[in-house]
Amino acid sequence: MTASPWALPAFAVGKRPYSWDDVAAFARRDGRWQQLVREVHEGLACRKAGHAAEPAAVKQAAVDFRYRRRLITGEETEAWLRVRHVEVGEWMDCMRRAVLRADHPGIGSTEAVAYDEVEPLLWATGRCRGLLDDFAVALAHRVAAHMRLTDSLPATDDDIDSALDRFRATVVTAATVREEVARRQLDWLAVAREEARFATDDAAREAVLSVRDDGLTLSEVCELAEVPLVRRTTLLEEVDEPLRPSVLGARPGELVGPLPVEGGFAVALVESKVVPSVDDPDIRRRAAEATVAAALRREVEARVQWHDGH
Repeated sequence: MTASPWALPAFAVGKRPYSWDDVAAFARRDGRWQQLVREVHEGLACRKAGHAAEPAAVKQAAVDFRYRRRLITGEETEAWLRVRHVEVGEWMDCMRRAVLRADHPGIGSTEAVAYDEVEPLLWATGRCRGLLDDFAVALAHRVAAHMRLTDSLPATDDDIDSALDRFRATVVTAATVREEVARRQLDWLAVAREEARFATDDAAREAVLSVRDDGLTLSEVCELAEVPLVRRTTLLEEVDEPLRPSVLGARPGELVGPLPVEGGFAVALVESKVVPSVDDPDIRRRAAEATVAAALRREVEARVQWHDGH
């Protein structure tokens, strides 16, 4: 008789293994489990409503799945699945349900599906979608945090569930927030700009010439070209990567581009730049989150041994 994959170890901390059953129990307490249940439920509900996934769409979903995981050959895909104790047929069924969910949103709330139909599909769906891996990481973070605070393994569910709050209270201080803000001065530079995207490089270059040589505003150029003009303020790290160096180097009032980005060629007028400050509540929040994430990463790297297939 084949052992349940839920009994297999997901990771270990010291000599203590944490099984996928442990991961599932944590996810149920934490509320994350419902996302996995909902995905399976919605896919089955689509079938109960009489829908079938188009074979071409399923094939494309499988290709996209392999591409995202750099699985070039069928053999590599089978090996990836085997390590995670998922059959090829289970994987393809997961692809079909994913296509159904995308094609028929909202059906899950109208079609009744019994939990005993959902439960057998949770393992394959959770491993293929990466949700179980996410749950395992969340649990490992809490175990490692508790170890850092007490130098001992969690003894109760409450030890696990409260670990992050206690860890955050320890690592986030006024000093660590200031240090993080100073370290992220470029990433968190707030850039206000007007931005337009043109279908071709020639059209974008013509827009730039109209602004620089003819004295038109970017707004006027966009109106003439019937191209949307977007006014936005974002942090530099949120600017499209191809635009980022030019935006960083531009002075207020300077036009940058055209540069190839997703959806065409971008032209941007930089209006202002504001350096990050600890007086900004959003920056303080970002700094606190970054501080906790970095500290957790160090603890996990030092204490957690992942099982194959993570």
